[in-house]
Amino acid sequence: MIKTIYPTEFSKYVAELRLMKPYGSGTWTFADKSTYSGEWISGQFTGKGALTLQDGSKILGYWQDEQIIGKCVWRLPNGTSYEGQIIDCKFIRDPEKKGK
Repeated sequence: MIKTIYPTEFSKYVAELRLMKPYGSGTWTFADKSTYSGEWISGQFTGKGALTLQDGSKILGYWQDEQIIGKCVWRLPNGTSYEGQIIDCKFIRDPEKKGK
């Protein structure tokens, strides 16, 4: 069953719950208005999803325990996209993939 919960007065989660934690597909809106939409397991981003930041840029890829793993796409608000990886909190662009 789809539910809306407000874990804090500044954030919101809309989707399924299991044991009162986000589970399945859902969207979490954070206090800073950034959002994560995608798959959840036991209250953590796990699986395919997209993190949309305050400036409108998006990081799309696969997540495990709230960290992106492997290759991802960083899409800027102007439509330019870059493929690469996030390592130690830094985006490392694939040199063979030019921005589109």
